[in-house]
Amino acid sequence: MTYEEFWNKVIITEEEKKKSVHYLQYRGVDEHDHVRQHLESLSGEKVSYAEIATAFRYDKRIRRVLYKYIGLLEESIRAFISNKYSDNIDRIRCSAPMKTNLNKFGTFSTALSELTFYQLITQVLMLSEKDKKEIFSNYRKPNDLSKLTKDLYAIVALRNEVSHNRFLLDNKNLKKCSVGDGNGSIWTNIINLKNCLPEPFRIQFTTDINDCAKEGKIDYSNQTQWVLINALIVSI
Repeated sequence: MTYEEFWNKVIITEEEKKKSVHYLQYRGVDEHDHVRQHLESLSGEKVSYAEIATAFRYDKRIRRVLYKYIGLLEESIRAFISNKYSDNIDRIRCSAPMKTNLNKFGTFSTALSELTFYQLITQVLMLSEKDKKEIFSNYRKPNDLSKLTKDLYAIVALRNEVSHNRFLLDNKNLKKCSVGDGNGSIWTNIINLKNCLPEPFRIQFTTDINDCAKEGKIDYSNQTQWVLINALIVSI
């Protein structure tokens, strides 16, 4: 698809066309058209380029927040395991990757730090029920732990999409989790992450996600106006 073909499908001014060239070049015309189709499915009407550009900016803000808090979750899990078992290695049931790392690096802390996020989640799921309930305070009721595996691997999938800078607001690669009706929407995945975070960080996480929808300070010399479609907003 050419730039002109894309412009013909949206409401756009000549000034906006000039501003759009940079983003069409580096984000891709097809990606812009994908977002256009998604927004049209929400509104039922032809959308403006400003709405598409705003959707990209909004999505990027959400990704930045998720990257920060998934990293915080990862650090807190490593810290718990290290604090409890670094001097008592014989008391922990190690996953295959953890055993490999212990043989390779020799120290528990290095072996733990070398685990990928997926491997870390696999390791944490091998901990005792007591440990898991201590790490994940929202999973302390009867049968809650039966949901934990599904929910943590959903966060792994979410992290992968965030790390690869993929558009999240209409992302079909996100996994189902136990929140709400159990679908794989970005909303359920964000709530799922919130539920798995250490309790002291959940309020700020909520604030940071909700603040993504605010216009804030924008340099409009290179950007279109902030026009965020209400149906796109993820509110928690």
